[in-house]
Amino acid sequence: MWKNIIYALLIILIAILVKWIWNKVKQLLSRHHNKADRQSPGSPVLADNIDAPSEEFTDIIGDYNEYDEGETRSYLTSIENDSDFIESYRARYLLTKNELYNYKLLKPIADAKGYVICPKVRLLDIIEPIRGQKKYKALFYKVQAKHVDFVICDQGMHIKAIIELDDTSHDRQDRQERDRFVNLILTSVGYKVIHTRQITENIFENI
Repeated sequence: MWKNIIYALLIILIAILVKWIWNKVKQLLSRHHNKADRQSPGSPVLADNIDAPSEEFTDIIGDYNEYDEGETRSYLTSIENDSDFIESYRARYLLTKNELYNYKLLKPIADAKGYVICPKVRLLDIIEPIRGQKKYKALFYKVQAKHVDFVICDQGMHIKAIIELDDTSHDRQDRQERDRFVNLILTSVGYKVIHTRQITENIFENI
């Protein structure tokens, strides 16, 4: 009888060990796959897919929530130990190769002026639709998934200018329409927008 119990315990322990080893192997394979597939520094890190609205937009957030509070808590609990779900994400670079190149050109010029460079800033961080309007939600959605390349601030973090790098993708009609839309919004609230193919020493000439 005791032998049977011992054999059963051994089988259980072996099964647990095999499962643990298999999970470790899956993690190693996943990391190797992600490293091999990771995009080069020339790939954009953040698509124009912005996080859900912040607390000040609580009336809009409701449109995003698929679960109520209890269901959300249950869902989070279910995925916390789900290795397949956790391994569905990977880190990406913040800037494209072109953005990084121009950032390095811009940095000493900005430093000489005492300016601070904020790269990859979403529009909702620097503008917001005025509350109380009938089309408030529509105005919000129009800008929620857009960002600008560089926001230039003084030491008090007041915005001095916004720089958009116009690479060849901006030659497309859809990108030009997007640029016109963003320019219109930014200039309507008083921001200066600078479009350039490449950073030059006189980039801040008219600020």
